[in-house]
Amino acid sequence: MSTESQQHATAIAAPVATPAASFELDPMSPEAHFKAGLIDERGLAMLVKLRDNPSPEPLPRKIIPGPITLVYSKTSPPLITPETVLELIQKPALSLGPGHYHKHLAYRISANLVVKAGERHHPAEATMMDFVRAHTNIPVPTVHLVFTRIEDMDIPRFVTTYIVMDYISGPTLQYLWETLDAPTKTSVLAQLQGYIRELRSIPPGPDTAPGPLGGGKCEGMWFGEDGVGPFPTHQALVDWWNRCFARPGEFYYNPAKTYDRFDTEHPLVFTHGDFNPRNLIMHEGVVWVIDWQLAGWYPWFIEPTRIARDMGLPDWETPRDWAVSVLPFFPDISRELRMFDGVSGNVSTYWYVSKQRPSRFYHTATPASEETSKV
Repeated sequence: MSTESQQHATAIAAPVATPAASFELDPMSPEAHFKAGLIDERGLAMLVKLRDNPSPEPLPRKIIPGPITLVYSKTSPPLITPETVLELIQKPALSLGPGHYHKHLAYRISANLVVKAGERHHPAEATMMDFVRAHTNIPVPTVHLVFTRIEDMDIPRFVTTYIVMDYISGPTLQYLWETLDAPTKTSVLAQLQGYIRELRSIPPGPDTAPGPLGGGKCEGMWFGEDGVGPFPTHQALVDWWNRCFARPGEFYYNPAKTYDRFDTEHPLVFTHGDFNPRNLIMHEGVVWVIDWQLAGWYPWFIEPTRIARDMGLPDWETPRDWAVSVLPFFPDISRELRMFDGVSGNVSTYWYVSKQRPSRFYHTATPASEETSKV
């Protein structure tokens, strides 16, 4: 065999060192990273220390709730104490009945009482329920107790409001509506029309500001995700809406469309704010109205435009003939719906646009003449 052939054969027979055979370290270890040149000696020392001396698992943080603040009690002493309410909430809740979507917000704690609780609620809701009971004949649950509590003292800005009220048995109209016969629907609609008429017959005071009783942010479909305000006057509110119309160069601007502007021609009216079948309970032939969270003094068109645009919940849509059945109780809203179409882009993204253009999206009235013309 020639010398060249012997060398070739030797090369073939010699074992080839594979990476696995020559690399004995865990490829994910600090030493492997150091050997590969991915970290220096200082990095190696730090990673080895962390590996060999791991930090102990953090102990579960103990949540310390704040003190209870009693806001209102219908009787003295209270029918039920806040401490008892908090204790009962921890137990399995009784059924609210068919068609109730408030199960994550309301807890039935006894045969006759239900508690509405949440950080987005406010004691003003109970005030408005009592206000409606005092000024109308609309069936509204009686409120017995209102209190607040900071659930975690490490996060004191989050305050939960608890409203204890009568439990009204019966299914919601959301559940019943499509099963009702024509005479029953006629009876229900007659009741609802009367309720709307009663609410709008309550006269506002000369200095009534828009929003909930006692003041506060305006909340609902046409006030951004987290509400806006408070507004000192009706004029301040409509000026804010008018500032929300998109202008040339802005994302939502459409030069092919023109819109009327909001005005204060008609006085504020007392409004439920969320007059949908999920908030209406049928009890022995009588319709009870619940969930007054968005109630307050608002322009007349807030209620019907909300009804017209309410689609319901993702897994439970509002009955298709609900809006066409209820909207005849109100004046025509086609003009107002068009105006809300013109502002809805900036209203829905209000938190963002107010940060970008603070000189424009503020909460006080402005006499700028450009704000009273059409876009």
